[in-house]
Amino acid sequence: MKPQYALFALLLLIFSCEKEEDVLPTLKINPEDIELIHGGSEKTWQVVEYYEHHDNGWIDENRDCIADDTYTFRANTTEVEMTMGDNSCYYENPDSQAHLLAFTYYPEDGKAYLDHGRFESKDQFSSGSVYILELEEVSADRLVFANGRDDTWARTLILEAID
Repeated sequence: MKPQYALFALLLLIFSCEKEEDVLPTLKINPEDIELIHGGSEKTWQVVEYYEHHDNGWIDENRDCIADDTYTFRANTTEVEMTMGDNSCYYENPDSQAHLLAFTYYPEDGKAYLDHGRFESKDQFSSGSVYILELEEVSADRLVFANGRDDTWARTLILEAID
């Protein structure tokens, strides 16, 4: 092989190989982490932040109505109890409010999710929202649930334990 072809082949090989991008580690949830969430029987958490797009710092328009809510996680159930605060999300003095929350842990994948639904009605109108958030951070006093790609979070719910 001629030297210039060998050099060309070597340069082609070097520059055609893709550099593996730095991949952020994915949090793997284990049973001990789940124990932190419900404290062995039940544990209540207060919303401290709620973002529409966490990485851009965009506070969700419903932040005030969600920030006064509490969430109680219990051992041996997927149901999560939410105590809604005084601020409604959609209507002033709604006729009715409802919520549906479920916490699901998949030990084989090391993933946990919070399915979140909230609804209100006033007169003949009704509004609501439904979304699923993945558990991204867990400690004895802080939980972060978010959706989005591994390197950017969109909707983000941050909870702190109530002592």
